[in-house]
Amino acid sequence: MYPIGHLGVALALSAPFVAVLRPRVATRFTVLALLAATIPDLDLFVPGATHHGVTHTLGFAVAVGLAGLGVFAAASTLASPNTFDSTAPVPRVAVFYAVALSLGVFGHVAADVLMLLPASQPVSPLWPISHAPVRVETLQYGNTVRNLGTFCLGLGAHAVAVGWSARGVRVRALGSRGIDEED
Repeated sequence: MYPIGHLGVALALSAPFVAVLRPRVATRFTVLALLAATIPDLDLFVPGATHHGVTHTLGFAVAVGLAGLGVFAAASTLASPNTFDSTAPVPRVAVFYAVALSLGVFGHVAADVLMLLPASQPVSPLWPISHAPVRVETLQYGNTVRNLGTFCLGLGAHAVAVGWSARGVRVRALGSRGIDEED
């Protein structure tokens, strides 16, 4: 799949979160998911790295999310007045941002499993648990028009989510104020 197709998948997967998060958090969530959707293909620029290798696994998606959680929690701690309070809970918004990172990478891996370019190396998404390559190839996505179509579907899903969000539906189960920057 081309990069524009991966961005479309990230938009589609982040849409349900956008529908229930506050606008500022939803925007950052989407930007992080879009950025993370490009991370697995950085292996193309690493000498000696195998494309569709470790960066195209679910374990890598989890690792990116956990690394992001560490960065966001540390940034939040440094920005708080209780900088040295190690017992302070991780802000919920940091968890949502970490989920966005994992979701972006996960979407990339899933898209490559489902829609590989012809003659591409298959993905082993369960590595290191299983080295078996997975290649479903539901659609041949080796052209620009199909990748732009995927991007447009992601934009459409996102537009629906933003419209739904404008109706005032928010996540309230996690706290009385919902998810916002003050958390």
